[in-house]
Amino acid sequence: MQTLGRFDDMLQASEQARALDVTNVRAWNNAGIALAGLKSYAEALEAFEQTLTLDPTESWYWGNKARVLTHLRRYEEGLEAIDKALTLAPNDPHLWGGEDPDPTANAALPADVAGDGPHLHLAVHAT
Repeated sequence: MQTLGRFDDMLQASEQARALDVTNVRAWNNAGIALAGLKSYAEALEAFEQTLTLDPTESWYWGNKARVLTHLRRYEEGLEAIDKALTLAPNDPHLWGGEDPDPTANAALPADVAGDGPHLHLAVHAT
């Protein structure tokens, strides 16, 4: 659903899964992805924080949080999150690039940071 841009459907499916099991980490992660795709970044951050409460060992979840923090212009926190992701999986190519649900995001970044490092080019990944 992510690759098709069907974020409303993705969010609905994740809500149904979380209703059945509030500890379903993938459902929380997918909710965050859907919310980010819908540009509801504050809500996406809440979903990714819950994801990380349930499983702080998955590098993609940290990368997803970093991406959303970048959208929220919370760059220092984003750097901390990407550092954690890279500590967990330093050779994971998914942490170093990919498509963002909002392809216009970097256009809104200040020129001095728009191309600065992997934390600004992270993709959010469904699991």
